Amino acid sequence: MKEAFWTWPESRDYRVTAEVPGEAPRRILTFEAYQHQPGSFNYESEKETLARWDHDGAARITVEVLNPLIRIQNVRIRPRLAGIDPAVDPEARRVSFSLDTAAEKHRILSIEIDGIQRPLFLFTEPRETRVFRPDEPGAVIVPPSEREEDVIDQVRFDALYRAGDLLYFAPGVYNMEYLTAKGDDKTWYLAEGAVIRLRRPRLAPSQDLPRPRNGITLTGKNVRILGRGILDGKADTDAFPHPLTCHGNVLCVMDAENVTVEGLMITHPMGFSLVALRCRDVLFDLIRAAGCQDMTSNDGILIDGTKNAVVRRVFADNHDDSLEVKTHHFALTSTENVIFEDSVVWNRGGMCLAAAWENWWDIRDVTWRRISVIHHENYGNGALCVYTGNRGRLENLLFEDIDVEDTPFGGIAVTVEKHPWCYWGRKDIEEMLGEKLSDDPNENWSTVGDVTFRNIEISHGENFDSDFYPKPRLPANGNGHGGRGYKLHIPMPEFPSGRTKVTRPHLEGTVTFENVYIHAYRDRQSFSRFGRAADHDGGRPIPGHFLTDLVTDRWILWEGVNPKLWELIPGKSAENEYSPLPDEKEQEARLSFWEKRVVFRVTPDAAPRNPD
Repeated sequence: MKEAFWTWPESRDYRVTAEVPGEAPRRILTFEAYQHQPGSFNYESEKETLARWDHDGAARITVEVLNPLIRIQNVRIRPRLAGIDPAVDPEARRVSFSLDTAAEKHRILSIEIDGIQRPLFLFTEPRETRVFRPDEPGAVIVPPSEREEDVIDQVRFDALYRAGDLLYFAPGVYNMEYLTAKGDDKTWYLAEGAVIRLRRPRLAPSQDLPRPRNGITLTGKNVRILGRGILDGKADTDAFPHPLTCHGNVLCVMDAENVTVEGLMITHPMGFSLVALRCRDVLFDLIRAAGCQDMTSNDGILIDGTKNAVVRRVFADNHDDSLEVKTHHFALTSTENVIFEDSVVWNRGGMCLAAAWENWWDIRDVTWRRISVIHHENYGNGALCVYTGNRGRLENLLFEDIDVEDTPFGGIAVTVEKHPWCYWGRKDIEEMLGEKLSDDPNENWSTVGDVTFRNIEISHGENFDSDFYPKPRLPANGNGHGGRGYKLHIPMPEFPSGRTKVTRPHLEGTVTFENVYIHAYRDRQSFSRFGRAADHDGGRPIPGHFLTDLVTDRWILWEGVNPKLWELIPGKSAENEYSPLPDEKEQEARLSFWEKRVVFRVTPDAAPRNPD
């Protein structure tokens, strides 16, 4: 990247070198991203390094540790299914290992030296099949910004977008106001070293935030965004009031058809990283989302009211739900035929793989497969979730070949409940939909059809090792930092513990667990959302096992979340404010209910891929 008024800071933690047989050693460009928002006590102490290069085949990687505060100990390379055992030289402060991209798991690696505070993410990308040039027919060269005040606004962008079919971003920095790109048969190409720095329009300063906005709203038919460039939101996340909350999406593909977004890195998002809303035929490929800055509603990749979408070979490092489907009220249509595959997730505060929360319209035929969850931090939603509370039906959902390496919370959750994002009674939603909304579970709550979990492994970490997530307090602190109160969770409103009268079923299909292996763990303390330690024999050691019944892991089978779920009310405790212990008769009724609706299978050849 050329020198300019602003360049991306090179990592001060690591230097990365690649050796390919028959070639001279090659330095891989590294740069920093922040894990936390400005003003946080650990803003500077916990960063992440991103390193990216295009290569197919074998290579030897050497990582030199430059930061003297990083101790050379407890070195881990994830995902664990990559099977990489590094050579560690503490005196030379080097870590080295071999990779071969014939194994897809070798393309996305998290190199963790001295814990998770300052990880190195190494992305070994497949070589681009089509590298665009600025002199191609129909190409429009976007001029980079020469100074901070040089900004591409909507008017300037529209002129560029109308001028040709190929929008070419050379290496450089591009200050771009939030804008909408409308047009068919368009290609964006962001060359390696191109950084688009998104910012709220000058007429809407950060102190005046009437509603979330998208950094880029892309609409049209036959549109592609390709290359190795970066979309970055840090200009706004630095300027917005703190603590940060969601101020929009970095890139929203909306009301579009036949769209491909491939090869982008998305950093420091001001909300969701990448969204497909009311679209058809979408491909998101080789997306790298990082630098989450612990922001509520910093979701990763969302497919919302969209048909026929494939999300593959992505890395999602974000602070809320990661790879998810929803149907918001404004989607006005169902989500159908979606595949997430061959990806890696580091989730810092939500659900990892999920049909999550808002489902005003139906969600059907969704698959998550061949995905590694390398870390699952923060509050206590499950790693694999069907978690809903609006009125749409969810059916034919498949989680297959998933490896959850590290979660201190629930591995799997299937839940129907009234939650804070139901928005029952909101006048603006009632006006949009043209109907009165009832929160009566007999009228409006979701129904769930068939859900299958197949070939799943879940490992439960003992605790976090970052400053931001300290060792959990006893009892749990209401935000769920270290609750560990459940491993499997299937509450439905059919059994309300005396709170809500339900007269119709909400689970109408079958929940199937096939070859689901829970690695050895020690059950932990109370968790304010899902019961007391006494309810699930807190503290007992549980050996590794396949799921074969409803009692080994002490499934929490009573009513789910209290509407006041984010913090304990002063003067109350987890024991008397949250999930009550069902009496013996009710517990028997619950087990009888679930035994008719849950199927467990373990095939003769089943064995965990990772030893306990």
